[in-house]
Amino acid sequence: MRFYCGIDGGGTKTAAVLTDENGKEYAAVQTGGSSYRSIGIEKTAELFAGQIEQCAKQAGISLSDLAGTVIGVPCFGENKKADREIHDLLSGILPEVPFYLCNDAEAGWAGSLGMKPGINVVAGTGSIAYGRNSRGESVRCGGWSTFFGDEGSCYWLGRKTVELFAKQMDGRIRQNGVYELIMEDCGAAHPHEFIDQMEKRALDRSYVAGIQKYLLLAAEQGDDSAMALYREAADELGLMVLTAARKIQIPGERLSVSVSGGLMHAEKFFLDRFLEWTERFDGQYIKPVTTPVKGAALMAVEMFRKNNV
Repeated sequence: MRFYCGIDGGGTKTAAVLTDENGKEYAAVQTGGSSYRSIGIEKTAELFAGQIEQCAKQAGISLSDLAGTVIGVPCFGENKKADREIHDLLSGILPEVPFYLCNDAEAGWAGSLGMKPGINVVAGTGSIAYGRNSRGESVRCGGWSTFFGDEGSCYWLGRKTVELFAKQMDGRIRQNGVYELIMEDCGAAHPHEFIDQMEKRALDRSYVAGIQKYLLLAAEQGDDSAMALYREAADELGLMVLTAARKIQIPGERLSVSVSGGLMHAEKFFLDRFLEWTERFDGQYIKPVTTPVKGAALMAVEMFRKNNV
């Protein structure tokens, strides 16, 4: 029997799964983030290699039993030098394992749409849209930078939440919802203490993304400012998918659209607004077929099975 490994990298967590060609799962591993911009190229390659080895060990197989691996790498395709270094380092660590590197958004598309034509929008720690049409033509939109991108993501909303807190703190907006929840939860004697804490951890994407939890709680309590931010996030994600559709949609072809990632916990506050954007190109919304990591495994089967029949 031949086995296939799929890995879905991310800024916060990295998941790996080992399956056979029919999708039966034999092993699964999850570790921390694998963005080379955060942990470095060498550690990124080592993390991926370690996950492949752990999956093989968990399943009780040797690395030579792996027919192929697909790895969704955060930021892949944005820096040719970094892409090549990750590839070369991984080849050196596991020379016996055939693998293919792609952007993690491609794995998200494969899982969410089951390898079918359409566009998937990832709204997790970061945000990005990736799609393919029936001709195999692909498109990517968004996700270009932590500094000026990731619009509509949990990280983006985390930053907006702190901005909203500051405006409520100094009186530009009435103090309710977000301000009260943060002050109650963080145990700060003065709001400046929370601001100081955020200054110290501003570069920690996972931490900042987690601040969005206060926005969700505030929205659930009816905070108009919080709900407005979710609508703004929907507009950012909607613009991504509309732009992607205009680039790859074939006349007469109806594209499926899915959304995956941590922001789906707040779908009741943004999904209807997002779907208004998909109506502009007659997009058909579907819930994700499976997870990004299993999407990477599906890609591995499709890419490497023909070489091992």
